[in-house]
Amino acid sequence: MQLIIVPRLQRRVNAVSRKRIREMRLLGGHLDLQLQELGSGVLPVAQSFRQLQDLRLQIHRLKFLAKAINNFLTALTPFLFYSLGGYFVLQERVSLGALVAMLSAHKEFSSPLKDLFRFYQQSEDVRIRYQEIRAFAALSGGILRPAPDFQR
Repeated sequence: MQLIIVPRLQRRVNAVSRKRIREMRLLGGHLDLQLQELGSGVLPVAQSFRQLQDLRLQIHRLKFLAKAINNFLTALTPFLFYSLGGYFVLQERVSLGALVAMLSAHKEFSSPLKDLFRFYQQSEDVRIRYQEIRAFAALSGGILRPAPDFQR
């Protein structure tokens, strides 16, 4: 379940991160324009700040949701082992030693899996930022060529 849910949530985080990066650029443009025309109103800047705050909160909510689901599924697995495994031991379909071995294997497996998900989320965040920087540099006349889109 974790291998299905976490990447889907990460794609949503990536989309909101892209919006946040674009909104930061828009805010920079508004600030630059206001510095040039010192007498104009501050409404566009205030709207950009509000939009940035909303996007940042969305990112944090989605990351928290992914972490909560991951923790829930990590805790659910031993519960299922104990409940279903206990039932199968009582029904004599599985030996008690096999159930203990499954629980021990799960205990050893959960820590590396958590590290794998953390690495995946960090690498996706960096990948999105890199793509956005490359796209911005290409649009602004920089010497960088747009990076290929590595979709997984």
